[in-house]
Amino acid sequence: MKQYLTILFFLIFFIHLFFSLQGIDHTLLHRHSFRQTQTAISTYYTIQEGYQIAYQTPVLGKPWSVPMEFPTYQWIVAFFTKLTGLNLDFVGRTVSLFFFYLSIYFLYKTIRIFNETANSLVLILLIMCSPIYIFWSRTFMIESLSIYLSITYIYYFIRSLTYISFKSMFLASLIGILAGITKLTTFAIFLLGAYFYFIYCWILETDKFSRKKLFLYLLYFIFFFIVPIMFTTIWVQYADYLKNQNPLAIDLLTSKSTISWNFGTLDQKLSLETYKTISEFYLPVIIGNWLSKIYYIPIIVLVILFFSNRINFLLSLLFLFLFLSGPLIFTNLYLVHDYYYYANSIFLLLFIGNLFSILISIKKYHLNKIVFFIILPFLIFNQLKTYYKIYYPLQLKNDTEILSLKQIIKENIPFNSIILIYGHDWNSEIPYYIQRKAIMDRKALDLKDSSMKKSIELSGKENISAVLISGENSQDLKFVQERIDFFQLESGAVYNGRYGKLYIKNKDIILKK
Repeated sequence: MKQYLTILFFLIFFIHLFFSLQGIDHTLLHRHSFRQTQTAISTYYTIQEGYQIAYQTPVLGKPWSVPMEFPTYQWIVAFFTKLTGLNLDFVGRTVSLFFFYLSIYFLYKTIRIFNETANSLVLILLIMCSPIYIFWSRTFMIESLSIYLSITYIYYFIRSLTYISFKSMFLASLIGILAGITKLTTFAIFLLGAYFYFIYCWILETDKFSRKKLFLYLLYFIFFFIVPIMFTTIWVQYADYLKNQNPLAIDLLTSKSTISWNFGTLDQKLSLETYKTISEFYLPVIIGNWLSKIYYIPIIVLVILFFSNRINFLLSLLFLFLFLSGPLIFTNLYLVHDYYYYANSIFLLLFIGNLFSILISIKKYHLNKIVFFIILPFLIFNQLKTYYKIYYPLQLKNDTEILSLKQIIKENIPFNSIILIYGHDWNSEIPYYIQRKAIMDRKALDLKDSSMKKSIELSGKENISAVLISGENSQDLKFVQERIDFFQLESGAVYNGRYGKLYIKNKDIILKK
């Protein structure tokens, strides 16, 4: 049976790799390109201007640093891009894929502490075939790195508790710091799981407690929880400090201004529509279309585990809770972005995998063989089919129209110039691909507005060599003329396409700068 699962694992690995490589050289302009290009532009300017903790995401004017996460992923991608000389988009995707495979390895090692090889491989197979872990593992995003760090934190955390290893304790603490500052919303779920497991171990040790044991657990608590949380808090405060220097970011990106965006509202948390959205769209991309429609599966799993294995029952409750904790805590983020499920889907798959652990141990009526040779292949096929239907078409899409805009910019605007952009929120797509820093005015503010005026002054009015206007404002002649006059632009648009109308400064004026 082990040999069969090993063969199946390598087959699934190559299927995962094959699908992941499809469209790997395409532009990043498909699902959630907003977030992908935001990560990519920070990486691009790391390559151009060096490694900085106050790294640049130049889309909201000066000062260019408006950090969301610590640039762990960006620095790694920048390093390998400079080392290999390969295309940045390709390297970003490849690094992301590499960390997914590395996270699978550490997840397997973690599961093996408690489980047999066969059980562990079944759990790994369900994760590798999940549509969400095929598609998002090969995007230019921090998701796979953040889950790798979180899983590695859990691995050393469990090793430290199991074998009383101070080396593992220090490693868990250091990796926990990195996981927290790299992506707090991912690490928070794993930290919650670690906390419950820590309490469980504490309760088991209650009868044997001594002063030495109490000191050890207090030391564990400090290194496992307090230290990572403390460093993450320092990073968030530092990031807020940098954002507060930017007049266009103060009311948009600071932790205080994004509370409702991150956590959602009470109405969202209590709304049946929220959970309907989760079950109808997000569950299929985790466990496949067919399985997602059987809503009573969690009850079946818990009933079977309750009567067969109390430890597995408690573990399954924890897995289910950790899966639900993502959308319960960060409700709005999980409603708007399917890639946020990259952080918590692993726990739903572990929840289902726990049932498999019970079934494959039952040899009566050849139940274990039915699970291995019929049910498991069927579930894998269903997951792959769902991925092929929902995500695969997105990978084949290669939107290259922005490259024509890039060419016009390249021919007319110096590399060190700034472009003022209207009608694209603070989406990094255009600034990233045209390779120019930008002031993105998401509210179409009056040029005399205090925050806009300050942003132009900081960036330097003379450095703004082009204005791109899209949407309703591009049809507002007064709005357009005001900016032509203010920035001394040519009256005719040199580009009029999907991304709006582009007005540039007279080349003679640019040369005089």
